Amino acid sequence: MQHAWNFGQVRGQTVPCDASIQVEDVSELSAEDASWFRSIVGMCLYLSRDRPDIMFTAKEVASRMSRPTLAGLQHLKKLMGYLKTTGELGVFLKCPQPSEGKWKVSLTKFWVLESYSDADWASNKQHRRSISCGLHMLKGFYLFGSAKTQRVIALSSCESELYSIVSTMSDALCIKRCLELVLQVKIHQIRFTDSSSARQLCNRQGCGKTRHLSGKILWVQDIDMSRTQQTELAQVPDMFNLSDIGTMSLGRKRLMALMNEIDMIYVETGESVGQAEAEQAHASYTTSRNVSKLAKISFPLGQKLQQQQNMDNAMNQRSMRTTIHFRFGFSFCFWLWGGLLFAVTAWM
Repeated sequence: MQHAWNFGQVRGQTVPCDASIQVEDVSELSAEDASWFRSIVGMCLYLSRDRPDIMFTAKEVASRMSRPTLAGLQHLKKLMGYLKTTGELGVFLKCPQPSEGKWKVSLTKFWVLESYSDADWASNKQHRRSISCGLHMLKGFYLFGSAKTQRVIALSSCESELYSIVSTMSDALCIKRCLELVLQVKIHQIRFTDSSSARQLCNRQGCGKTRHLSGKILWVQDIDMSRTQQTELAQVPDMFNLSDIGTMSLGRKRLMALMNEIDMIYVETGESVGQAEAEQAHASYTTSRNVSKLAKISFPLGQKLQQQQNMDNAMNQRSMRTTIHFRFGFSFCFWLWGGLLFAVTAWM
């Protein structure tokens, strides 16, 4: 790929792209430069099947193949710089353990297929169509991933997440049936999403008021209710949703942590990629989870203390009113009887 590069020197980069990759551009390349651009982008697309860290960037630069631009060339140059720095990376495949996946353990099946879906809602400033990504892990190891631009403009993040779930489910069913045909076994398939609203939409019965999404919702519900499909839909924390790697431009720490979760290594040394970043992410998740548990425990306790304080204040106010009434009544009777006694004494 470096021999095919014909656009000057490339500096090493720590990330494959930045946020400017989704900004609109109207410039154009010459016919010769456009030909070289398409050739190199095709190589990047081929490489992205084994390198999920460049999946999103390869998709974005490939969207400019019909009309290559100067901005697209700059983004491709940044991608080439990243590949120049990380050319020795690969995905590590270990000996699989029975019934064990990345996040789930199957009690009945030896093979576990986990599919992660995510969407970046209306992130592209040019056409505002969302980005979907599906990433599939077989027994905890990377198998296949894809990043796509949705064909319609989603009107909410829940809708974009639903489109991503449907797209990932379609790929997952195809992969599952191919594996069952080749291996002659039954596979337990689990779909993960970090969107609670989209998951609740899929787990309900019927489409309700979301009639414009009825076809997709009812299809997902039919798959979930089918006993022969052996699938389930679960939720995964946003921090560990592996498909996030193909939906947007990520910072170096976040990118390295996800690459570690996918079991990417340095081929020459065998060292895991992003080990420190992954440990930091796990520590942050554990801390936030403990804080959340503490908040759930302390909130009801705080409510009870507030109720007790309100009751004490009400009783104090009531006792003060009783004391005031008693003092007022005693003073009134004293002066009344004193006035009567003075009047009788003066009359006599």
